[in-house]
Amino acid sequence: MSAFLFVTSMLVPFTMALIGALFRKNPPKRVNWFYGYRTSRSMKSPEAWDYANRRTGEIWWRTGLVLGGASVLVALYCWEDLETASLWLMGFQLLAMLFTIVVVERDLRRKSDIEGHPTNE
Repeated sequence: MSAFLFVTSMLVPFTMALIGALFRKNPPKRVNWFYGYRTSRSMKSPEAWDYANRRTGEIWWRTGLVLGGASVLVALYCWEDLETASLWLMGFQLLAMLFTIVVVERDLRRKSDIEGHPTNE
């Protein structure tokens, strides 16, 4: 049971690091409704789309690696009571994932005008 909980608690960090690496190097080329960082602000222009997806990739890459390392340490420390620890880990991981939206939207607001085109800052 503990091995299963360990693997499931590593899914979010692994996925974040994998998608982060992909989006850093090769973000979605065109604005689409299928995949990528899709918010109304990021989809207003190709420049905003590209920036938002690259920025999300950077954040997810770093966050995935940090969360993965922290998750391994917590799992090793709490191996006997991994049921409770894994619930806390996964909750924290999901909050970190969602916090990305706050950061990227703030950056988009600072770096682009109302139509999504870059400003001169």
